[in-house]
Amino acid sequence: MSALVIIPCGAAKRDYACQAHEMYVGTYFKACLRWALSATTPDRVLILSAKYGLLPLQQQIEPYDVTFGRDSSVTVDEVRRQATAMGLRAETKVLVAAGKRYVAMVQAVWPTARNVLDGKGGMGHQISWLTKEATK
Repeated sequence: MSALVIIPCGAAKRDYACQAHEMYVGTYFKACLRWALSATTPDRVLILSAKYGLLPLQQQIEPYDVTFGRDSSVTVDEVRRQATAMGLRAETKVLVAAGKRYVAMVQAVWPTARNVLDGKGGMGHQISWLTKEATK
């Protein structure tokens, strides 16, 4: 079985309900999604949302304005419960392409998760790396 790939949600969103992979419209999210789809199959990609937690790409969601760390954001325990409900165990091979807060949450649930962007510099360098890797 291929690795589970987790990518971050994004601040730039559509203003209407749609599937999770269509909700986020920012450059960083799009680069992460392109890379994730080049690394595994769509059913093995999840979006980590500050409001909803783990989202399959096709899940219908409403727009929101929540960031990690606020009272209304998901907690590690909630994400862990979602992972369990999805049948994803702690030993599942996980790749994560995201910023530090997202990586920390993913690694709290999957301690062996590998951050593919580790050492790749700032957001611009990360987008460049993701874009190059997605086209290999």
